[in-house]
Amino acid sequence: MAQVFEWEAPLYHQTQKRSGWYTNIILGAIVLFGVAWYVENILFGVFILLAAGAFVILGRSEPSVAKFRVDERGVIVNSTLYPYDSLESYWIEKNTLYIKRDNALSLHLLLPIGDINKEELEEAIKEHLPKEEYQETLIDTIAEYINF
Repeated sequence: MAQVFEWEAPLYHQTQKRSGWYTNIILGAIVLFGVAWYVENILFGVFILLAAGAFVILGRSEPSVAKFRVDERGVIVNSTLYPYDSLESYWIEKNTLYIKRDNALSLHLLLPIGDINKEELEEAIKEHLPKEEYQETLIDTIAEYINF
C-alpha cells in the first residue's frame, strides 16, 4: 500500500495589506468607473465597482483552513478529488506543492505543505506524476504585484 499524507493548512498565504492598498483599489475603481461613464459603458462601470468590492472583501478576509491528502488515488483538497490522470506534473519548492492540471483552462493547484516531509511526499507523488519546474503564470505575477 502506498504512503498516505494528510495535513491541514490555510488555503492560501495571506499577505499583510496596508491602508494604502485599500485606498489604491478604491481610487482605481473610481477612475475606471469614470472612464466607463465617459464612454457610456455603464455595465462595465458596474462590473468595476463590484470587482473592487470583491477585492476589498477578499483582501480583508482570513484564509480558511483546508484539509489536504495525497494518496494512491490522487490529491484531495477538502472533499474534492483530483485523480492523477487529470494532473500533468508536480513541483515542490519552499513549502508549496505545485500541481499542474492537464486542462489548459484550469488553474494550477498550489498546496501549502507545512510540516510534511518533502522528500517522502515527493517519493510518493513521483510514482504517479512527472516532475516539472513550476513556471509562474500571469495571474501569479499580477497577484504578487498587487500584493494579493
